[in-house]
Amino acid sequence: MAHNGPQFDWTENRVENLKLWWASGLSATQIGESLGITRNAVIGKVQRLGIAERAKTPKHARKHSGKRQGKANAAKAKSRRIDDIIRWQETLPAPEPVPRPRPLQATTRVAVDIPPAPDCETVTFDALSRDICRWPLNDGDGWLFCGAARDPRSASYCRHHHARAIDPISRQRFLRRA
Repeated sequence: MAHNGPQFDWTENRVENLKLWWASGLSATQIGESLGITRNAVIGKVQRLGIAERAKTPKHARKHSGKRQGKANAAKAKSRRIDDIIRWQETLPAPEPVPRPRPLQATTRVAVDIPPAPDCETVTFDALSRDICRWPLNDGDGWLFCGAARDPRSASYCRHHHARAIDPISRQRFLRRA
């Protein structure tokens, strides 16, 4: 099996130190740092030597984070938290009623006259250019487009098709600029 890292020689002295430190309860990380190797190398050597038995840390010396509770204690603690939340919520003032939004009123549409369609010759897709209207006139084989002169204020259409393509408010603004 190929090794990816630098080779580490386990001399008798290093093995003795490993056994001593392992038996005294040092972590694999601490032992690895002392020997200049990884914790995985320490764990692998311990398993190969068959010395997995370790000294136990006395129970009174262990640090308890309070996270390990029995199921009964955890249920009691949860019940106390819920009771605390309920008592806290009862102390809050009643919320003020939120005013209901007015129903949307139908907007009046302003009738805007759409300029008459220009009398123009239709063009095919191949004949389109930047300065003519690109409004499609049919759908199917052989697309045909308006072909009238493009309005200078519109990006793609003649005056008639631009007015048809935009909403009434924008259409009013467009016609006012004319």
